[in-house]
Amino acid sequence: MARSPRLFIPGGVYHVYCRVARSEKVFENPGEAQHFVDTVKDVKRLHGFKILAFCLMHTHYHIVIQTSEIPLWRSMARIQSRVARGFNSRHRFLGRLWQSRYKARLVRTQQYYEQLLAYVHLNPVAAGLVADPSDFPWCDHAALLGRKAPHLCDVGPALRGFGETLALARAAYLSRIRVVAEERWMRAGVRDLPWWSEVSNDDLLAEIAGHPGAEDFTGMPVEFDPPDCLELAQIAKEVCRPSPFGVQDLNGRSRGKELAALRKRFASLAVEQYSHAVRDVATFLGKHPGSVSRWIETPTRTERLGPQNHDIA
Repeated sequence: MARSPRLFIPGGVYHVYCRVARSEKVFENPGEAQHFVDTVKDVKRLHGFKILAFCLMHTHYHIVIQTSEIPLWRSMARIQSRVARGFNSRHRFLGRLWQSRYKARLVRTQQYYEQLLAYVHLNPVAAGLVADPSDFPWCDHAALLGRKAPHLCDVGPALRGFGETLALARAAYLSRIRVVAEERWMRAGVRDLPWWSEVSNDDLLAEIAGHPGAEDFTGMPVEFDPPDCLELAQIAKEVCRPSPFGVQDLNGRSRGKELAALRKRFASLAVEQYSHAVRDVATFLGKHPGSVSRWIETPTRTERLGPQNHDIA
């Protein structure tokens, strides 16, 4: 079944989260946590989005992102695939790191936004890891309060709307933290959070936002991003279209420098941009998963295509 398209608003604010498969405590390891942060920082620099809140738990992450013109799904696909490939390479592991594709919800009011920032940074407190979110090493609560340098957060944009001055904004944010800490939903599942439960699914949200004049709470016009994932055969067809080769050549036994480059480009697009598993790509091409992983780790023109890949979606 084809995945439903996600709502995308350039400049929109999203709550994004995803869990590790089997709830393994991957990010309890400081090295893995740092690799995640470094990866997000690199993609943030490339894609130009802002991060307004961040918390990396042992088994999952929460990020509040204000998007650029590049669709959110492209940024998240790149982040999750790079983190997964790095983990698999270091641990010689073949398999899926993430439980599923990321989940995201557009934040539609300032009230929900303020609740969201508090919720994200209170996660380690709710989990019993620390008594004060400032003491948790992998969130940016302390950075918003000016107590340390941020891992990822853009402090000014994050606190905009809390108060007219930085001091007032920080005081208002801290006040919101105290209120949200007492909310019953603070320890509920993500789907029961106020900004998630307002609509039942992304399709309904898209329907609401699709009315003429609809906008997010920052006043940006509504757009829709393409489906999260194209089938491998469709990606292969589009990759081969400007070349003298066909899909049958791509997954055949023929060799040659140009064909090898085409296979590498296909593999990079399928994994980096469209979140297909390395093993599935290898099966499609009739190659060993280790070979496909090495192709993707080698820089290719795909790394520099950026938004031009829109014509494939």
